Amino acid sequence: PGAAAAQERRPLGPRTAWPKVQGIHPGAVVRLQNLQAAPELNGRKGRCISFDPGSGRWTVDLGDERKALRVESLTPAPGEKPPTKQSA
Repeated sequence: PGAAAAQERRPLGPRTAWPKVQGIHPGAVVRLQNLQAAPELNGRKGRCISFDPGSGRWTVDLGDERKALRVESLTPAPGEKPPTKQSA
């Protein structure tokens, strides 16, 4: 198993500022879901950049823009490549 497999099994520590959701962490590739205000973004890929504990939202890079999204709107997509400006 490579480093990625080892990272997947590593438990999240108590010092992380973000909610403990498996597969959602800085650098993780996710798909957007259940967006009410911007339904056209549902199904898009993004990469988690950082978590803002004040707002309870992740900053997600969609390739052509960044959005602040709740964890409920993200689903892990570990087998997918992160978005780029060209793929957005």
